[in-house]
Amino acid sequence: MTLTQQIQAINNLVEKQYLSGNYGELAALSKLFKNKFLEDLETILNINSRNEPYYKERFEVSCGWIDKIPLAKFTSTINDINGNRITGKMELGDLLLIYTHNNKFSTDKGIQNNAIQNRAAIVQAKIADKAFPLVPIGQIYSSKVNSTSKELALLSKWPEFDLYQTSKSTNPLLTNVNLDRTKPNAKFAGFYQKKWYVGEPSHTAVCNDSLGDLIMGMISGRDGQDFDTSKTGDWNSLIKKMVEICGKYQLPNFIFGSSSGSRLKNITRTPLILFFFFGWDIFTPRRFPILVINKISEEGKL
Repeated sequence: MTLTQQIQAINNLVEKQYLSGNYGELAALSKLFKNKFLEDLETILNINSRNEPYYKERFEVSCGWIDKIPLAKFTSTINDINGNRITGKMELGDLLLIYTHNNKFSTDKGIQNNAIQNRAAIVQAKIADKAFPLVPIGQIYSSKVNSTSKELALLSKWPEFDLYQTSKSTNPLLTNVNLDRTKPNAKFAGFYQKKWYVGEPSHTAVCNDSLGDLIMGMISGRDGQDFDTSKTGDWNSLIKKMVEICGKYQLPNFIFGSSSGSRLKNITRTPLILFFFFGWDIFTPRRFPILVINKISEEGKL
């Protein structure tokens, strides 16, 4: 299957999740975290996976969530696109998308596991009223700040901010976070008539990519910013902190090395993500979902 065909297969899978085009933001987003969608996405990603005597590869799709929702608060005076002063906390986004690639190989000392790539991107999801909407998709006002104008200011500029877990939190999880606005680490995505339209977080940018484009862009390296949780740096610290919260301090080994397990595992392999099995709603109360695509390659006789 070619890259174009793989992207189209993902987009077709996305459209199958919706019985109609009428969904609210959270309802539309929640469809991407259902059991069958994750299983079928994994199948599509594995279509071209190699399976040879001394080299094998596979994709695993996992998910988890952060209770409540992570919020950002600017550390200095920042205005929105219309010059209105922004105060208070705002959503960091609606979705964290992570791609990892780990390689296993045998040595004289036993099986080694090396991290080849780790990338992540934060996505702000909106309901659009047309195809190929313009960022920020939601309505903004000339005379007052609203959530959409705050989100645009955050993702388009990345002014310095502190990170909080909830709206009532008084102690920040991280302070003085500075992110690189030139990196492909953020997206806006608009849902319209069973499709997601994805674009750069720049005012009036056209959302002309699909969700399939974004997922395959993460895998190819076009989208997402590299991270390394073992190193310093604000982006590294942000991703590490968010995965820590999600894992409830049981960290996934494909990001942190050896661990005792985590919520971030494929739901076909573990019962830890209970809301899928008992009908719990990941988005009530509001939570921040994390989607992880992990590529595992194996070399030699393992």
